[in-house]
Amino acid sequence: QAFPQTRWVEAIQLDFAARADWCVKPYPEANHSPVIKIKGGNRIMASAGAKLKIKASAKDPDRQKVELKFWIYPEASNYVGKLFSIDMGKGLCLLNIPKTAKKGETIHLIVEGKDAGTPALIRYQRLIVEVR
Repeated sequence: QAFPQTRWVEAIQLDFAARADWCVKPYPEANHSPVIKIKGGNRIMASAGAKLKIKASAKDPDRQKVELKFWIYPEASNYVGKLFSIDMGKGLCLLNIPKTAKKGETIHLIVEGKDAGTPALIRYQRLIVEVR
């Protein structure tokens, strides 16, 4: 991706619209941000060659459905080889730590949650996997 910062533009614009609503609408009429959590925390250690099963969940204060998706954040990772993950849906992801990964290298995985409100709100949680 030539300009990696463009991946955040939609979330920024939707957030701005929601904040404008918060200024003029009563709480129940405005949309509010989901909270994304990763089971086991946001930082884990893993061995080269490991296959990790990552579980995430979302809670929305407005009780709306939240769609979760996982993606690798290569700009933040310091492992420079090819990375492979499988978003299995339902808040589950399989992440393969390459056998070529070296001790101290990190792989950053993002869990993105988008709610069904208007305007839809997107929140993120980052998992940092450090090779041991």
